[in-house]
Amino acid sequence: MADVIKVTNIMTFEELAKEVQSIGLYPIRVESTSDEEDDLSFVGTLSEYLQAVKAIGSTVVFVSTHDLTDGLFSYQRVMDDEEEDQEDEYLEDEEEVDLCLIEPKLSAFKENVGMVGSFDLSVPVASTNLKFKIMETWWPEFLELWSQARQTIEDKRSAEIQE
Repeated sequence: MADVIKVTNIMTFEELAKEVQSIGLYPIRVESTSDEEDDLSFVGTLSEYLQAVKAIGSTVVFVSTHDLTDGLFSYQRVMDDEEEDQEDEYLEDEEEVDLCLIEPKLSAFKENVGMVGSFDLSVPVASTNLKFKIMETWWPEFLELWSQARQTIEDKRSAEIQE
């Protein structure tokens, strides 16, 4: 029978980190991004992330940006290969739609055109990547409204097809 360690008091991450640091190691708190990916998402601040990157000895940080462009304020449905084979008046490439007409709150974000909405930082480590995401405070709200406006168009299109 295997030995079982009984824990009488719950250890916090901070307590665990002190224990790890006491033997000269640097604890890096991460989360799995999904079951399908091997990448790990860093849990902490940008400063803590950069300290962790330094601790693992990386000399590079890959930075990907998500910029707000004028194009994100419009939507044009494009047929996929399967739809091109079908002859249906609803499946033609549609006119470009101004998403601000569908979701007027999106207009408030036009002042941010040209700005970076989020940064994805990534450091290669062994067989995975250590990732960190920075988002401007307005970016999640923009993405939610943008997604809702696009879904409204798709829902309307589906309803027209069923009529």
